[in-house]
Amino acid sequence: MAGIWIEGRSTLREVFSLLGAESWDCNWLMTDLECYDYEGWEGCEKWAERRLFLTNRQLLHDVELRDMQFIWGIFSALPCGRAEAEALGLPSFRLNERGDSPFLSDVLLPQHPLAFLEISVEDSSSTTAVSADAALLRSLYGLPEWTEDAEKKNRSFHQMRAMAEALKEELGWGGMDAFARRNLYGLLWRALYYHRPDRPVREEDVRAAYLELWKERKHHA
Repeated sequence: MAGIWIEGRSTLREVFSLLGAESWDCNWLMTDLECYDYEGWEGCEKWAERRLFLTNRQLLHDVELRDMQFIWGIFSALPCGRAEAEALGLPSFRLNERGDSPFLSDVLLPQHPLAFLEISVEDSSSTTAVSADAALLRSLYGLPEWTEDAEKKNRSFHQMRAMAEALKEELGWGGMDAFARRNLYGLLWRALYYHRPDRPVREEDVRAAYLELWKERKHHA
């Protein structure tokens, strides 16, 4: 399985271009859509919908015309010959029991059972492309934004989080303020592994970073 995480990407014209999508014989199911700056041409009103089913040609035409910013959206590429009625089990950003996005899994697969590729844009801040065919995605490493292996990133995050949870049980919150408590895992990630995909996750590093937060405001306690 394969996934690529693209930081800061919320438009898709260059993504489709690098993928070579113009040659694909497919339709696109789009769910949980929310986009911005799509007005101004005949037929643009459809982009106000939360769910769309378009041919490859229709989607690429509109993206080429405007390259609108997507705030949210899951784009599932389905082989032609499948009717819209077959697009069941709609992909969504529904969080799991831990509050994680489906795109934070250790093993990534398109949510739609018929999709050969899925692209998600989350909160206009990142895009994740997922496919069972790793070669299909490789060209996306040529984007100007920071890109990395999404599965490897997710596994590292889960390792770090498990270590942090154990430290929380052992040491408590210490002097962490409300912001640090709410954003503990993100703060640890940014301190240790942000843009460092080859850095191994080690308990001693997580402990040291945790203790820095733990001590930060202890004198105010």
